[in-house]
Amino acid sequence: SSYDYGGATGGIFKQVQKIFCDNLQAERGAIPIITTFFIYRPGYCQTRSQLLAYRPTFDRDITEMAQGIANRPAVMLLEIDSVGSSGCIAKHGELSLYEQNLRYEINAIEALPHTVVYTEGGYSDGKDPKYTAKVLNAIGISKIQGFFTNDTHNQWTINEIKWGEKVSAM
Repeated sequence: SSYDYGGATGGIFKQVQKIFCDNLQAERGAIPIITTFFIYRPGYCQTRSQLLAYRPTFDRDITEMAQGIANRPAVMLLEIDSVGSSGCIAKHGELSLYEQNLRYEINAIEALPHTVVYTEGGYSDGKDPKYTAKVLNAIGISKIQGFFTNDTHNQWTINEIKWGEKVSAM
């Protein structure tokens, strides 16, 4: 997260290096599953000015993470609760700026040669499938392997499958 190593410049890079160079050395051949949570640092319902002010930090954190991963294999689960909780931002008319941030992260991570990338795609008890599909398409879902659901909710798997299939169809 943005808080690694106190949130200072270079902190994300150091944390990623620690994972790959220290933690994974005990398990040769292991491939980490890494979740990200960079999008919410200023709060869950950012204003336009908060989104714009935070963007340089967000870009730096994503760039450091990508540089830290480099050519190493990783499964990436991007931005827990980002699409599922985006309704407040949409209500205030700032969704396009928010989507730009998510698109930036997807583009940076999918460009790495050995990553498998999924982004958060909401949950069955949240926004309707049409809204979710619209956001996923806007952030570039077609560039990556797909989306995951139910990351912060406790819905039944069958509900998530049915809901996810509706989203996927759109």
